[in-house]
Amino acid sequence: MIEGSWFNVSLLKQLEFCPVLPWILARTGYKEPETGSQRAGREVDLNKVVQRLDLKGEVLKEVFLRDQRSGLSGIVDLIVRGERVTVVEVKAFKRGSFGHFRLQLLSYAYLAYRTLGRADRAVLWIGDEVGLDIEVREEHLRAVEERLRRLRRVLEREEPPPVERECGFCQYRRVCPRSSP
Repeated sequence: MIEGSWFNVSLLKQLEFCPVLPWILARTGYKEPETGSQRAGREVDLNKVVQRLDLKGEVLKEVFLRDQRSGLSGIVDLIVRGERVTVVEVKAFKRGSFGHFRLQLLSYAYLAYRTLGRADRAVLWIGDEVGLDIEVREEHLRAVEERLRRLRRVLEREEPPPVERECGFCQYRRVCPRSSP
């Protein structure tokens, strides 16, 4: 199932949240319902984000990137190519916790590095402010590659991995084989 497969960045983001989620998505064909946050995210004015971040250079919006070697693909909200190459992930609403968005952001930087040859900076724009501003280093790229290896191991399993968190509010609990009724 894994050899030659393509992995969307969203599977890596889900892996960070709970390792059962990418297994469900890949193995069952379950489609995530669109959230209000996703709809609101499409309404964010990306030009205003570029202005607020004071980014200079060629602005590329909603860029599909695919890395042949790793099998990773995704759509980056913004890439600005000037003196530096900056990758921006935009979220409409502030969150208390956004570790899984950090991995998503770094995965987009990894894709830019692998396909465009460069990614110097990665910014998470959340709500109306900077949530994360990361100078992309080799250690970040290696961390994404390690998560890709972990994702492959999860998806190769016949059974879902153990649940590592409380399932009470998870939208997948109805379809998760690890969730208790």
